[in-house]
Amino acid sequence: MAAICYSCHQSNRDTATFCSACGAPILLAGRFLILRKIGQGGMGCVYQAQDLRLAGKTWAIKEMSDSSITDPAERQRAIVGFKRESEILATLTPRYDMERFGLKLQGSPRHADILICTGPVTRQSA
Repeated sequence: MAAICYSCHQSNRDTATFCSACGAPILLAGRFLILRKIGQGGMGCVYQAQDLRLAGKTWAIKEMSDSSITDPAERQRAIVGFKRESEILATLTPRYDMERFGLKLQGSPRHADILICTGPVTRQSA
């Protein structure tokens, strides 16, 4: 599946992060707009991305590059390690992070000091 440029609508390869025609950031998964490269290491790059579904929310998106790995077993180990890292990072996020549902909580003397969510969070209750 080709990645479509958010700016000029040019079709790009699905692994592109910036448009080959105009250089603009690519929209990932139809949701995340790449804003800038944060850093780069031996196994990939980390980008700052704006979430177009949740206004004002930004994320760090890590891209793994396995082009330098030629051994299939080593490549598989790298993929497993990359997935493990994402699972570990997911555990650091609150389980019921209300902002991921589009709710933005603002502190105010008129609001209660605490919000308690009990039971499962479903699309219907969110």
